[in-house]
Amino acid sequence: MSNEDRQRILRRAGSQPAEAETSTRARESREAKRREDAQLEREQRPGEADDQPTPLGEDPEGPPRPRR
Repeated sequence: MSNEDRQRILRRAGSQPAEAETSTRARESREAKRREDAQLEREQRPGEADDQPTPLGEDPEGPPRPRR
């Protein structure tokens, strides 16, 4: 945040500059976290092999497995 941005925020805040600055920094932090999470998600996308369906445990046309 540049000094000019900070001064503009403080002028708008009037009698409560600390609260305005805190909320601005919190918003910026949330935006940075969202960008970071999006970047990590892009890097961790599953590969082509992960898109295959899970094989079934038994043959659907064969006899059912006995229960224990």
